Amino acid sequence: MMHMWKNLTKKYHGDVIDKNLWPAARAFEEDVYDWHMSQIQEANPQVISWLRTNHPFLWARCKFNGICKVDYINNNISESFNNKINSCKGLPIVELVDKLRQLIIEKLELRRRAAENFEGKIIPCVMKDLVAKSRGINGYRISQISAGSAEVSGGTSDGIAWRHAVELDIRECTCNK
Repeated sequence: MMHMWKNLTKKYHGDVIDKNLWPAARAFEEDVYDWHMSQIQEANPQVISWLRTNHPFLWARCKFNGICKVDYINNNISESFNNKINSCKGLPIVELVDKLRQLIIEKLELRRRAAENFEGKIIPCVMKDLVAKSRGINGYRISQISAGSAEVSGGTSDGIAWRHAVELDIRECTCNK
């Protein structure tokens, strides 16, 4: 997403693009994505044409199927890996593979040691995020439907009411988040 953003902003500028492209990429729901893209379309139709020509593949969260639960919309993991192996790229193939094996073993050991200190089934950074997100839960109404399903309702800051069904057993929600 960052490479697309940088390439796009070399040619097109403006507040409308700045305020709508990233929210469109992060949108879980098609209607939110469509709204942000319509704002860009109204301001500069050439941007939409550029996106269709230069980035026709999936780059918005709502365009992926619901099976994928990864929340990343950037490629920091691959950038980090590429940076780590940059010094190895000129090595002969056998040495390259051995160096990659060594780097992977070191990373796995580092994570294993960190995991030994974890308590419970949820890693600390996710637990911290859950606690932070649960602080603003006061405006929601949760109605249990069965042991593994519920209905969650609330409203936006604009006063628009919404309602979604949550299936805990299969980790699905009609909001697609």
